[in-house]
This record gives sequence, structure tokens and C-alpha cells, in this order.
Amino acid sequence: MFAHPHALARCRGFLAQRLPSAAAVEVESTARAVRLAAEDALAAALAPELAAKDGLRVAARAVSDGEPAQARFLAVARGEPPPPSGRDKTTLLIAVADAPGGLGRALAPFADSGLNLSRIESCPPRRAARRAWERGYAFVDLDGHAADPQVAALLTRLRDEGVLVRVLGSYPRWTETTA
Repeated sequence: MFAHPHALARCRGFLAQRLPSAAAVEVESTARAVRLAAEDALAAALAPELAAKDGLRVAARAVSDGEPAQARFLAVARGEPPPPSGRDKTTLLIAVADAPGGLGRALAPFADSGLNLSRIESCPPRRAARRAWERGYAFVDLDGHAADPQVAALLTRLRDEGVLVRVLGSYPRWTETTA
């Protein structure tokens, strides 16, 4: 069974019950899992139903152990972000120490900045056998544009304090009037 680690984690109960002897092989993406399953008549992949094409068939539906997962989609592009609009959001990815208080320590500069955080979503390290140097990640949405002085100062402080941070993008905040 080829699958992305998140898919395997969400379907462990189903796999243990229905396919106890199947070997679970983690791959970097669902697309790769599907490609590998298509190349081997004895293999399968955990993937969306849309992937069942080009000779593949749906072997089972509703295999998640809990509530259905929700995917988030973003529009991405190379180049400069749009200029500040005055009503922007910025999405960051920050590395978080996998230790008690790790997320709190990484978020302390945000509290001091006075910027509003509208979303925090933490992701633990990928492997169950964690090592001291492994980190989890957190996605953070905050009000403001990366070019705004207050946001730029926060980013500088985070980096100065050794927080690994990547700006995923700045964009106008979605409102009912922009829909």
C-alpha cells in the first residue's frame, strides 16, 4: 500500500482491519503513490477517487478512520507578491521544536508584535520515532502584509531568535465582498 504519511495515519485502523498483511510504504505525495500503484498489479494506493483512472479502480471507499479530511487549496505563483492593499493576510510556515512548550516559545514573538493571528495549525514531526533535532511545523496566518513594517520587524525578530520561518505569501484578506 503506497500512501502519503498523512493518508496512512488517517487510515491505520481500516488498513489493520481489512489489510493486516499489507506493507505500508510512505511516499512523498499522493500522486507518486498512484503512479507506483499503477506500475504494479499487486499494489494499491490511498488516494482521492479522482485518481482512479488510467487502469486503476476504486477498491474501497470511506477508508478514513475518522471524519473526512479537508484539503486546503492556495493559488501560487512565482515572483513578487501583490502590493499591500491595507487589508492583507500573510501565511507563514515556522519550524517548532518537538518538546514541551516548543510551540509556545515559537509563538512568543507574535504575542509581543501586537499582530492578530487568525489561524495556527501545528503539524508534528513526520515520523513516530522522533529524534531530539527533529521539528514539527506550524502554519500561521496573521493580519498584515510581509512588506508592512510591523510584519517585517516580526520576521526579522523570528529569524534573529533562530526560528526557521518561511513566508508562504501575502494576499488580500478574503471577505464576502471579494467572493
